Amino acid sequence: VEFTLFLDLDLDFFLPSVQLHPDRSVQQWIGALRNMASSNWVLAGRPDAVSPINGGIVLVHTDHNLYEEALTILTRSSRKFQVFSFVDGWEHLGRPHSTVPADDPVWIHPTGSKLIKHNMWKYHGAMMDQGFWFHLTHVRHKKGGDLACLLPHGAEHEPTTLDRPQFEYYHMFDKIFQK
Repeated sequence: VEFTLFLDLDLDFFLPSVQLHPDRSVQQWIGALRNMASSNWVLAGRPDAVSPINGGIVLVHTDHNLYEEALTILTRSSRKFQVFSFVDGWEHLGRPHSTVPADDPVWIHPTGSKLIKHNMWKYHGAMMDQGFWFHLTHVRHKKGGDLACLLPHGAEHEPTTLDRPQFEYYHMFDKIFQK
C-alpha cells in the first residue's frame, strides 16, 4: 500500500495525546495508516474553521486512476470559471446540500462545515487544491474523510473537552468512521 503524508512546515507531527511522549506518535500514525488501508478512503484531511479540508495536513492513499481523472477535470477548460463556480462548485455539480453526502464527516465537524452549511462553495481554497480534493474525494467518489477518524481510539483525548469544548467532536469516533 502506498501512502503520502503531507504536512506543512508549521504543523506538529506529534499528536496531542503524546506531546509528552513523542515516541508514541509513530505508533499512532501507523495505526492511522492501518485504519486507512482497511477503509475505502483515498484522502483523509482535517476540516478547520475556513475549509472542509485543510491542505496543510493530508494523508493520501495513492490511486492512479483518480489522479488521471483529476487531470482530466482540471484540463477541460483553460478558463477556471468553466470548471468551478462558488454557487455550483467543481464541474458545476450543484450546491453542497445536494452534492455532499448526508453521512460525510464534514457535516458533523463543528467548524469544518460552517461555510458549506450556507449551501455555497465559498470557503478558503474552494477553487484551489483544498476545494478540488474535497470535490474529488468527498463529493464525486465518497472516498474522503477526516484524519481524526483514522487515529487509534484514545489518540484524540488531549486536550480535554472540558478545557476546549470543540474537541468533543473527536469523541464521536465510531459515528463518523466509515469503512
